[in-house]
Amino acid sequence: MAKQFNTFTGSQKGITYVGSKGYAYSGVLSVDNTVTTLLEFKTELDKPLIGKLIVAYDSESADNMEFVLLYNNVKVYIVTIGDRAEGTPFTPIDIIIPPSTVCIVTCANIDNTNSRDMLCHIVGSIK
Repeated sequence: MAKQFNTFTGSQKGITYVGSKGYAYSGVLSVDNTVTTLLEFKTELDKPLIGKLIVAYDSESADNMEFVLLYNNVKVYIVTIGDRAEGTPFTPIDIIIPPSTVCIVTCANIDNTNSRDMLCHIVGSIK
């Protein structure tokens, strides 16, 4: 489980809180057909985080990449993106992360074994 941070320290699997805002940034990770964890953290607050999950290719590809969002190891959202230009994000996904919840975002190439550079981040407000 990644540590919870209070200041931006670059790419990490944890969540950072700044006042009433929270964010997590995976950095660019190479993802093949093996499920790869992009983010993993536990919200330690007594209020939910209401925000967006943003996923993107860091390199151009037509491969279909499957992203899975889990809360306490339960799948709550699955999305497949494909045929994206470098740096082109998928439409942000509205999310609500409940208090004291383990949040995990994974990714895998479901077309073949090629590695693709992927990234994701979560941004939101604590309400």
